[in-house]
Amino acid sequence: MQRVGDIQGKRVVVNGAGPIGCLIIVSALAAGASEICVGDITDRALTIAAELGAHRVVNIAHDETLTPNADIVFEATGVPQALKQCFDCVRPGGKIVQVGMLPAGDISLDPARLVTREVDYLGSFRFLDEITDAVKLLAAGTDLTPMLTHTPSMSATQRPPSVPLSTERFRTR
Repeated sequence: MQRVGDIQGKRVVVNGAGPIGCLIIVSALAAGASEICVGDITDRALTIAAELGAHRVVNIAHDETLTPNADIVFEATGVPQALKQCFDCVRPGGKIVQVGMLPAGDISLDPARLVTREVDYLGSFRFLDEITDAVKLLAAGTDLTPMLTHTPSMSATQRPPSVPLSTERFRTR
């Protein structure tokens, strides 16, 4: 949130509802965003995004489109194709914040869209100073239970996990 400045009353899009995208939702709500649209490719992730307070969720895998003319767009997938969707939905003069870690190497990007629409493209490394803000949100009572997948007992921490690892997203309900 620090990279974008004041988001009070702004329309926000979060592309990617994984753990980082979900925390962006919570942070944007706490900072006063007026509307939050979240896109992802799985319905389970979108359900969690809605439970965390997203006003609109869209399944990009079903050709649903993100809210157009957003003031601020967070790219939280790290998938190059998702970055194009961010450019499609940001308003002229808006901001795109790259939070997802894109793969190394070249990616296809049309820089003319940045220039002609006067879009600010910002990078944000998500593991620097944000921990202090996250702890403050938790201390203030922010409810993150929709993100929890399992609650092991203390005795369970003494033995190997019984939850199998899978290729699915981080959440299983």
